[in-house]
Amino acid sequence: MSVEDARDIYYQYRMWATFNVGDSAGFGGDPQAALRSIKARVLLISIKSDLQFNSDDITLLKSSIPNVDHVEIDSIYGHLACCGFDPEAGKVLDREIGRFLARLK
Repeated sequence: MSVEDARDIYYQYRMWATFNVGDSAGFGGDPQAALRSIKARVLLISIKSDLQFNSDDITLLKSSIPNVDHVEIDSIYGHLACCGFDPEAGKVLDREIGRFLARLK
């Protein structure tokens, strides 16, 4: 496990609270239009108990991004499940990322 610098966490939260992908040039503030413009195949991984990226956020992403594969991990560790706090979640991540990459070949 690693300890994050409090300033890093602060700036991440600030970015999440104020960033709108729809503010990218050409989308006029419309996040769904920006997400629909993604041409790459996308692997979206969410954690059921994640309080930072809730189910509404995930639903918006899944419904807006073309060619998205979604994997939901069940873990009590929420957002930290992907950071070494939950070994079982790590195994799921390894497996699903490997499957996704194999399909891209």
